[in-house]
Amino acid sequence: NKESLKMKDFHKELGYSFEKPYLFEKKTVYQNLTYYSKLYQKSLNIDSFLKSVNYSKFRNTPIKNLSNSSKIFVNILRSMISEPKLMIFDNLFEDMFLDERELIFDFLLKNARNRSTIVLLDRHMFFPLKIADRITFVVNNEIHKITSTATLKSKYQNQQVTITYEKNNSLYEECFSKSIFREDTFLQFLKEVSIQEITTKNIIDDELYKLETGVDLNE
Repeated sequence: NKESLKMKDFHKELGYSFEKPYLFEKKTVYQNLTYYSKLYQKSLNIDSFLKSVNYSKFRNTPIKNLSNSSKIFVNILRSMISEPKLMIFDNLFEDMFLDERELIFDFLLKNARNRSTIVLLDRHMFFPLKIADRITFVVNNEIHKITSTATLKSKYQNQQVTITYEKNNSLYEECFSKSIFREDTFLQFLKEVSIQEITTKNIIDDELYKLETGVDLNE
């Protein structure tokens, strides 16, 4: 019926990748992507696809021989085969090293973001702040707040500066709002002390989530 046809069409428009990759472990990268290409009824040249994402060197590598991050990477490629309008990534970066997260993040930014709308589900704020246009805060399975990434960055990033200075042969360290640089009192302060170091502090991850929702993820 028409309703079931709509659901089939919708399935082709949706790409998804979760923390645990759904791949055939004994099959190669090429064989996996070929299988899913046929499943989505896409006449896709897998070799050209792998070349376009700089992944041809793993063409004949069995999935079981790949690292965890590489498996997740192939799973992302699988989700892109149908050229979906919507892609959902759930906890992709959990239990991954930072350098592996950076590689996958860069790939998403360069290859997936311009092709689809991406929904990234993550309990950490670092990567959503980099890739997202809007961020939705969820508390107890309910939407608590929706805001723009630009608003969050303006509100929190580089909010505080720590100034280490010498005065009367003694060393001090104080935290100030970044707005201090626009105040006349800061010029007077510079005349009275010898600045040793100025560092900034970003409010990120769990701290930002707590500030926006009032919920501590560590409790």
